[in-house]
Amino acid sequence: MPSAFIFSVLGAFIGFVALSTVIWFTHDPKEPPIVLNSIPFFSPIIEILTKQWKFFLSLRNETRLSICTLRLPFTRLYLIMDTALINSVDRQIKTISFSPIEANATAGFLGTTEITNKIMRHNPTADDGHFKTFHKAIRPTLAPGSGLDGMLQSTFRAMESYLGQQSHIGSVEFDLFRWVQHQIILATTSGEYGRKNPFLDPEVEQAWYDFIPSIHYFALGLFPKLLAKKSYAAREFLSKTFENYFEHQHHLDGASASVFARTNHGITTGLPASDRARGEIGFSMSLVNNTVPSTFWLIYHIFSDPAILEECRQELHMAVRVDDKGTRIIDLADLKAHCTVLISTLNEIYRYYGVATTLVRQVTEDHMLDGTYLLTKGSYVAMPTSVQHYSREIWGSDVEKFKHKRFVHERATGKISSDPSKRHDPAGFRVFGGGALLCPGRHFANNAILSFAAMVILRFDIRAVSDGNNRGGWDSVNAENSFGLNIARMLLHPEKDLRVRMTPLTESIKGGGSLWQIQLAGSADIPVAFSDTTVLQTK
Repeated sequence: MPSAFIFSVLGAFIGFVALSTVIWFTHDPKEPPIVLNSIPFFSPIIEILTKQWKFFLSLRNETRLSICTLRLPFTRLYLIMDTALINSVDRQIKTISFSPIEANATAGFLGTTEITNKIMRHNPTADDGHFKTFHKAIRPTLAPGSGLDGMLQSTFRAMESYLGQQSHIGSVEFDLFRWVQHQIILATTSGEYGRKNPFLDPEVEQAWYDFIPSIHYFALGLFPKLLAKKSYAAREFLSKTFENYFEHQHHLDGASASVFARTNHGITTGLPASDRARGEIGFSMSLVNNTVPSTFWLIYHIFSDPAILEECRQELHMAVRVDDKGTRIIDLADLKAHCTVLISTLNEIYRYYGVATTLVRQVTEDHMLDGTYLLTKGSYVAMPTSVQHYSREIWGSDVEKFKHKRFVHERATGKISSDPSKRHDPAGFRVFGGGALLCPGRHFANNAILSFAAMVILRFDIRAVSDGNNRGGWDSVNAENSFGLNIARMLLHPEKDLRVRMTPLTESIKGGGSLWQIQLAGSADIPVAFSDTTVLQTK
């Protein structure tokens, strides 16, 4: 027995020396310094499993490095924690690119045919590469303009219908996250897919809930057909559903300009119809994955704090008018002008909870980043959103607190500052990505979230329900534990759902009747921090 123990220790020591030697001889002195190497190749994995998304914050605070190297099995990861270097990465759109990752992950995630996989993987960083031309085709339909306006109007009509039905039901008790999820999925997908929206079928909506929890099995190629059977079956059902949607030309009945742009691009590039249908699963995920938790946290923080609720209601009253038919109209132009606290609260939710993922790029050729650090071909670059969203240098000493007025300029008028000297570094706010990969759907998401919240705030009262044994209530809600490595989801979910009671408000607003409407006026571009050229002042 003693000899077995000695041989085990000796073997571990030899292994340690061998792996350390491999790292030593394969690390170029010009590369960023290696950290977490006490157990070669595995210390970073152990740290991530232990500390989860706060691992990145801990590493930044302990090392104070702008960039470092994590040596992992079979690859190296350059972890960037300095905003100046993030800006440098954003400028290297071909040398440090998301396209190769996007091509491989999409193939696994959607289960596309080899025909489509070859198209996606062919010259992914070239100007005529599949994803470059795809983004170029769809961005105009999601930018402020007629395409976005049409999508929003359909979404607003769905919201008005669902909330109108809710107001007639009277007081009702439900789980808040589940309710928000249902409302937002139906409204946003109706804006996207029109009157024949597949998600209006409860079976399709349930398939979505079955699919999403196990998507990492698909993206990472972890045998989803064996290890995530329920999710796999749901994906195939969703694929057939979208295939049927296009086969019967349901998109001609009110679908958005974005649907047509995606379809035309797929046809032009030679994607089979079955794979074009599968692509809609990916787009649906980008449509709702962040919109749902953002809306939940916005509703949660506003209704759980009477002071915030009163501030937002007072602001929103200034954005409501009544037409000659008695319809109460929420004007988005007035919301943009007057609702600085509401907009600031949403921005703070993006900052505070937007730490559920890490933006990753692949190095396509050796590159000297900022003329100082060697990044080797085939390696990966990671930019954790948590590091930027919780930077004291950017946000101040109260960075770990939820401060709903953080994005309102502290002056008598309460207006949003347009003074460039008052702005924070845009790289410090990454909930919508950045650079060439700035999310094209940000305008739609911002408008949908704020409009839904506005209608709920003005029309309902929501109170947390406890069971009498000090279980439940607003204080029972915490954000989930997360590794900060979620796929296509930037925001944390609640750890568990919250039971609430929602009651329609009885007081009349400006003498209007029971009908409500959200009105677009001019541009649908709501100012949200760092997501566009308009930047809100903080502190």
